Amino acid sequence: MEAIADGLKALEKSIEINPQAPDTYQYVTMLYVQKIKLEKNKKLLSEYAKKAEENFIKASKLRTPGKTEEDLQKDIKQLRS
Repeated sequence: MEAIADGLKALEKSIEINPQAPDTYQYVTMLYVQKIKLEKNKKLLSEYAKKAEENFIKASKLRTPGKTEEDLQKDIKQLRS
């Protein structure tokens, strides 16, 4: 979990430098997915899932600015499975 925390910290700095880079948000999403896989505290699972989805949406909107809310919801459903 320490490596994930270090990665998230580095990605936060990257977002500060360039908040328009979709790959950064995608990497944040992937790290939260890994945290979900490793976490045993159920209360934290929903928090991590929410953060993963938020960053996934940011990445998706940056990659495809005209993406509809319906398409985003389909993508989120896929992320959850």
